[in-house]
Amino acid sequence: MSTAIYRMPEFADINLAQPGYLVRVSKFPDGELGIEVPADDKSDDALLFGACHNAEASEAMLATAYELAQRHDSVFVVIAYFRNARSERRTSRETVVMAKLQARLWSGLGSKAHIHMVEPHSDLIENYFTGVAVTQDS
Repeated sequence: MSTAIYRMPEFADINLAQPGYLVRVSKFPDGELGIEVPADDKSDDALLFGACHNAEASEAMLATAYELAQRHDSVFVVIAYFRNARSERRTSRETVVMAKLQARLWSGLGSKAHIHMVEPHSDLIENYFTGVAVTQDS
């Protein structure tokens, strides 16, 4: 069993023992994202490093994870920063719980995925995921 390692652009300078692939993210003139995920037809599993520090990074990382889930038997995602983590509970009826929304989007990866969050800023977030394995550093 072999594992392909993928890094989002903000992790391009990380020195890993095993060489990996760099995901390329670009912007079209209208602001829409273009994402290129290098192919690895030899590996059974994928490991993705990234951070969801803003909306664009979050969208790019989520799209990359979904693409890798289509190509590989399993996907292990390491999220260095989970966006909207401070919005983890409802303060009024009008409040959208953004952390829960983000977790629902990530949960769409299903049982093929394992998500590990580094510095999630809240212990509640792990409970918002369904159908996907989640661990976190505290």
